[in-house]
Amino acid sequence: MRASRYGPHITHLFYADDYLFFVKSSVSEVTRVKEIPEAYALSYGQLVNYEKSLVYFSPYTPQASRSRILDNLDIQEVQDPGHYSGCC
Repeated sequence: MRASRYGPHITHLFYADDYLFFVKSSVSEVTRVKEIPEAYALSYGQLVNYEKSLVYFSPYTPQASRSRILDNLDIQEVQDPGHYSGCC
């Protein structure tokens, strides 16, 4: 993702206790991204709450890809990336 046409690529954003990752919709990419918070949890003793975790797909992502990724992540899909359970 880019903030502007010629701006740098944005791959992730971290907040106080939240983070956002921007990845291609493939099981291999999602599996790699899932390793990041798990490594953090091992290092700092904090656990990821997957019940509060969400995934948003581009409208162009095929349903078969969505299903494979959701099965791999075991988290809930959200239809509106602007609203999630921790906000608004």
